[in-house]
Amino acid sequence: MDRLSTQEKIKLGTLTRLGMIAPYVDRWPEALAVMGQPKNVPMSLNHLAKIVDEIWHLAGDKSADVRCATAPHTQVHVDFSRSVDIGNET
Repeated sequence: MDRLSTQEKIKLGTLTRLGMIAPYVDRWPEALAVMGQPKNVPMSLNHLAKIVDEIWHLAGDKSADVRCATAPHTQVHVDFSRSVDIGNET
């Protein structure tokens, strides 16, 4: 893992996390609908932030500066949002 670039580690972490939901792909649209309900959005965003933080930490990011956290969260959000269609593929 030390030989991988940060970008490769982030990609690996994201793909690993997505792989963890693969057994539930049939329920993915339902899960997104529940997570997107207004009362659940804060919990959903909190959960996503924790996943992002964990992936970046495992990739070697040890920063505690909140301003530095914006780019990592944006990157993983983009990666996850690209995968949202996982349940819509036919």
